Amino acid sequence: MASDAALSWQAALIDRQVHISPYDGQALAVTLSGLLAQFERVGVLTYDERAVVQTALSASACRAPSITLDAAKSSRDKYEMRRRFAEAGLSVPAFELAGSVEDAERSASRIGFPVVLKPRFGLMSQGVVRVDNFEQIRAHFARIKSVAETHAVFAGEISRSKILIEKYLPGREIAVDGIVDDARFEVIGIFDKPEMLEGPYFEETFYITPSIEPQDMIMQVLRAVAAGAGALGLRQGPVHAELRIESDVATLIEIAARPIGGLCGRAYTYCLGTDYHDLVLRAALGLAAGNKDVETVLPSGVLMVPVPERGILRAINGVEEARQQTWVRDVFMMAKPGDRLSGFPEQDCYLGFIIASGPSRADVQGALKRAHSCLNFVVEPD
Repeated sequence: MASDAALSWQAALIDRQVHISPYDGQALAVTLSGLLAQFERVGVLTYDERAVVQTALSASACRAPSITLDAAKSSRDKYEMRRRFAEAGLSVPAFELAGSVEDAERSASRIGFPVVLKPRFGLMSQGVVRVDNFEQIRAHFARIKSVAETHAVFAGEISRSKILIEKYLPGREIAVDGIVDDARFEVIGIFDKPEMLEGPYFEETFYITPSIEPQDMIMQVLRAVAAGAGALGLRQGPVHAELRIESDVATLIEIAARPIGGLCGRAYTYCLGTDYHDLVLRAALGLAAGNKDVETVLPSGVLMVPVPERGILRAINGVEEARQQTWVRDVFMMAKPGDRLSGFPEQDCYLGFIIASGPSRADVQGALKRAHSCLNFVVEPD
C-alpha cells in the first residue's frame, strides 16, 4: 500500500506499506514501477478519488491494466464530465462555470433557481451547496471557492479558477457500482439512498442494497452508466456512479473511476456472499471477475456516520453497544479524539461507518438507526 498516512483498519489487509504520497503521480510511478518489476502479474488500484489520475500514471508505468490518463482526468473534472455526457446525448442538467459571485448570479439567471454550486473537483459532497436565490449565492460562493482551493494539491488549476453551477435536480438518488472490462459494463450492485438529499448540503447517510427500483428503471440506470462510462473513455476497471431519478427519468450525476470509497463495499460483500474487494482486485489484475451470484442476495446497508456538530471531537462513546445491536455486522469509527469537525460543506471525511445485513431492508435500516443512536459524540465548540 502506497501511503504516507498512518494506517488503521487497512494494516491487517496488506503485506507492506510504501511510505510515499499517493498524490505525487510522477514519484509514485517511478517508485512502483521499480518495486513491482519483480512480479509476473501487477495491478494498481485506488479507492481514493484524489489519487485517480496518479493511479492511471502508475499503472501505465507498471504496464498494468488501467484506464487512460485522459479518462482519469475527465472522470474527476465535473465540468468536463458534464460536457462529455452532453456530447454523448445523455440527459444532463443545465450547467455553466462561474469565476466570481457576479458570474454565478448571471449563470443562475440563465439556468433558473434552484441551482447547485460545487467545485470542479470534489469528493463526498464536499463543497456542494444548493442555493435558491441570489442572496444565498453571495452567502456561499466564497465558502465553495475556499473548499475548491484545498483541492489544488490533488487537482491542480482546475480546482482554483472556476466552480460549477448547474440546475438542481429533484428526486431520489441511487449509487451504482460495477466493473468495465474492455468497454463492457457489468454491474456489481445498486445502493438506494432512502433519505432524500435535497440540500442545502448533501451529506450522505444511508445506503441500502439491493435496490427496490422497478426492473425497467434498473435497466435505464444501467444503460445510462454504461453510456456515461463510454463518454468518459472508461474502458477498464471499477466505476462508482451516482444518479437522480425523477418522473421515471434517470439522470447521471457523475461517474468516478474507482470502487466505492470508505468501507461501503463491505455491504455488497454481505449482500452478494462474494467479497466485493475480490471482484475489484481481480479486475485490477486483468483477471476474470469470478462467480457473482446476484440472484441470491441478503439485504445489507451502510450508514455513513454524520457530523453531529462543528468543533473539536473529544470522545466517542457507545461504540461497543452499537456493535451489539441485532443485524449489525461492523462499526468502524474513523474519527479520533482531537479531530476538528467542520461539518458540511467543508467536511472532508465521514466520522465512521456502520454496516448491517438482515432478513429485510427494514431490518437493515432499523439496525443502522439503533446502532447510530448508541453513539455519543463529545464535541467541544471551537
